[in-house]
Amino acid sequence: MDASTARFSFRLSWLVWLGVFLFSCSEKKPGIPSTVINPGKMVSILTDVHIAQAAVSSYSPGDTLRYTVGDYMPAIFKNHGTTQQQFDSSLKYYSSNPALLDSIYKEVLEELSRKEGEVDAHESGPAN
Repeated sequence: MDASTARFSFRLSWLVWLGVFLFSCSEKKPGIPSTVINPGKMVSILTDVHIAQAAVSSYSPGDTLRYTVGDYMPAIFKNHGTTQQQFDSSLKYYSSNPALLDSIYKEVLEELSRKEGEVDAHESGPAN
């Protein structure tokens, strides 16, 4: 694992635990409203959001073209067939339900780890 991958993993872990901690005192609501993005789709969206955050944080100081996470968000929402408003309200709902948010983020971390393994395997080339 190179230094940038290690930094990304550390930052991502820190953000996840911070989110879980901040919302752990919230009251749990029964059932998921039909207006809330389902947990599986939320996992996919959040995975893409964290990949976008990693891409933005990997810019070198000399890069002349810089993007923000906000630049990636419209494409992420379009790709997942949702809107900023649906995402925001769903994230607010899950944030008020720590057990649900925790289970979603466990899956996000698993998906990010799986994707990281694919990238590492691709970069190392075929085994001899």
